[in-house]
Amino acid sequence: MKYIFLFLLLCGTATAQPHTPPPIIIPSDSWTINGTTYQSPIFVKSDPESITIKHADGVAKIPIAALPEEMQKALHYDPALAAEYRQSISSATEKQYAKEREQETIEKEGKDGSFSVLEVLDKGVLVRRLKMDSGKPFSGHGKEVGTPFFIEIDSSKFAVKDIFDARVLRSGAYEYVDFTGAKVSVPRYIARAVQIRAK
Repeated sequence: MKYIFLFLLLCGTATAQPHTPPPIIIPSDSWTINGTTYQSPIFVKSDPESITIKHADGVAKIPIAALPEEMQKALHYDPALAAEYRQSISSATEKQYAKEREQETIEKEGKDGSFSVLEVLDKGVLVRRLKMDSGKPFSGHGKEVGTPFFIEIDSSKFAVKDIFDARVLRSGAYEYVDFTGAKVSVPRYIARAVQIRAK
């Protein structure tokens, strides 16, 4: 009885995780598409526009539109859906590029912000960015966010808990010794157009 139960259990486990075959059959020795021959190709995945295969020389992405008609049918290829997918990928890439360009601009030209002083150091202040309450810009009401960083500035004008507005420009890293005697490295910024808020 134990053996029958074990046999049924193993059969149940085997059927619980069936192997899903690829949606198309690719020749195992070599495959030529659009004049390019792929040796020992293996299907990896597909999306609405293309398929990805592994082959002897690496990995390739092949447009479904370039495949034989029977393969296109097996993959349920729809040119309109492929164009929509391509557009969504293009939009995502453009957004990422715009984000990178914005970051480059911030690093070159600086960015306006509000800051709360955590510690006054010899050549500047240790701060956190201040996220202002919605609808109350530069009102002094806000929440400290993010990790602390150093702003190079005339520290004689500041005290702990001061709030100020400035344009800051990224300029490497800054090392200082904290109250425990440990060396700490934080991002370093240079401040421009500084305005300390009245308490």
